[in-house]
Amino acid sequence: MNQRELIGILKAVSAQAVVGKKSCDKVAVALAKFLSRTGLAAKFSDEIQAVKPLFDPIMVRHWSDLKRSGVGLTTYMDCNKDLLDTLFCETDIQAFRLCAGDYISIKGNLGRLIQSSAYGKALFGFSEAAIEAQDFSTKVDSALEELRPEIRSTAKIDEFRNKMEEESAAYAAMRLPMTRTIKVQC
Repeated sequence: MNQRELIGILKAVSAQAVVGKKSCDKVAVALAKFLSRTGLAAKFSDEIQAVKPLFDPIMVRHWSDLKRSGVGLTTYMDCNKDLLDTLFCETDIQAFRLCAGDYISIKGNLGRLIQSSAYGKALFGFSEAAIEAQDFSTKVDSALEELRPEIRSTAKIDEFRNKMEEESAAYAAMRLPMTRTIKVQC
């Protein structure tokens, strides 16, 4: 495939009104997989960067359709490894695969994946809430450790409750989906 052929296919994909959105999406996904599989993504890296705004919503729709059909993220990543390695930093993808749910340990990698595109946000955005929930739990645990020596004091319990309500309000302001109930008994 040469540059002229690639540009022709990209023009066809961008003419959604003529061919239809679903057909263009299928061609775009097939083209992205083809470029990744054959190694042409490196050859046409400038062209790919130029059309990334076109491909981004298409890839989000592709993932969303499969997710609605019951395909999990791990399965999707296994089936589209070459594609993901082309569109995202390979080390970030590898770190995500190896983290086993410990998202705090790869916070920087996840930040790059999520901020890179809407596709990255669609794939890995759920981990943001998990990181914030882990962070909140850590703050609760440290506050409880501070409270334990003086657990009999009602004033300390009230101070703890107020501190946790402030922390909870801060997380709620970030619009994170979480519910926490904290009960402290004397």
